Amino acid sequence: MNGIRDSLTYGDINQQSFASHNEEITKYMAKIIKDSLYLIKNLLQLLYRNKEIIKKDNLHLYYKKIINEIIHIENILIQLMNTISYY
Repeated sequence: MNGIRDSLTYGDINQQSFASHNEEITKYMAKIIKDSLYLIKNLLQLLYRNKEIIKKDNLHLYYKKIINEIIHIENILIQLMNTISYY
């Protein structure tokens, strides 16, 4: 009977270790996403500041595409952050 009890205890320890490891990974992922969102915010501010220069160089269509892609990436990161926060 001790063998069954020991294996249950060992299983509980492994499950706790796994949960702890997942928590560390989740925290690390959240930090990466947060840092990425900060960088995206700064990049968008930089692009908006240089909007007039881009208009002069006739690059405004590319500029709009770049901003839309950056905003799309930002939205994906926000969804990931919300998913991580949920768990």
